[in-house]
Amino acid sequence: HTFLRDLDTSLGLIYEYPFKIQPSRMTPDFFRSGWHYESHNEIGRWPEDEITFGEMSDARAFLDGLRSSILDVGLSWLNFLKPAEAQRQIKCYGKSDYCEKIWLKDYEKYLARRTEE
Repeated sequence: HTFLRDLDTSLGLIYEYPFKIQPSRMTPDFFRSGWHYESHNEIGRWPEDEITFGEMSDARAFLDGLRSSILDVGLSWLNFLKPAEAQRQIKCYGKSDYCEKIWLKDYEKYLARRTEE
């Protein structure tokens, strides 16, 4: 959603985009598992996605599977996450963080323009 404003980071480190997903969570049961927006906007809240390549006998197979999941599930997720759905997700599951308030204003403004056209 390219219409989202860049955020003022003078108030501290925040992540600029609302939807942050660990690649390892993009499995075929991603939507069936009840996916919804999770607020990861504070320092240290970003969920790490640790991959221990040293313990794998074939990292290539793992990476191929991860790539396929991201392409298949990720594209489905992006098609699902239209601006109105993104706005709904943040309203429903957000924590009224500084950045979430800005994103909601941006979504509202964008959606209002779309209905006027």
